Amino acid sequence: DPDVILLDQPMQAYFAELADVTHPDHDFYRGFQRFMAAHNATLLGVIEDATYGRIAVYQLEDRVTPSELLPEGTTP
Repeated sequence: DPDVILLDQPMQAYFAELADVTHPDHDFYRGFQRFMAAHNATLLGVIEDATYGRIAVYQLEDRVTPSELLPEGTTP
């Protein structure tokens, strides 16, 4: 498992689009949110870069169990 996740500006915009419940890929957004919550993701900071734009840096805890990543209402 990774210790950190970097989200560049295009990925942040993509997830913002997926957050709309009417988006056909909304389940992907929900899965990413479950992953971040299960790993207790903490925003460490934001880097402003002339080349890559805004990059959000999240730290993850290694405390997740596989069942925490399953969609709601499902069992392993």
